[in-house]
Amino acid sequence: MRAYVEGGERMVTAKLVWPDNGSKFDVEKVKESGMVVGCEYPVDTISMGQSHTNIYLSGFKGIFNSVHFEFFEDGNPLDIFRDRRFNPYIGGGRCG
Repeated sequence: MRAYVEGGERMVTAKLVWPDNGSKFDVEKVKESGMVVGCEYPVDTISMGQSHTNIYLSGFKGIFNSVHFEFFEDGNPLDIFRDRRFNPYIGGGRCG
């Protein structure tokens, strides 16, 4: 799902918190990107799979693993894994 639209009403950002999480490739990708721990970056797209979530950041090439980041929407904490806008695997929750 597209998470950030320039000039849009909502902005989702990713704060780099855990640069050493993920696979060796994931860790190297973060190190090579020049991102700084504690800084927030605008999110362009969140692509959630069943076991891996790819994050596309504005101004950076390629994808990053979600395990490196905390997410925010308009400055407020955002749990992308419990939000139906980003997680296509959340069911309707019908009883009966």
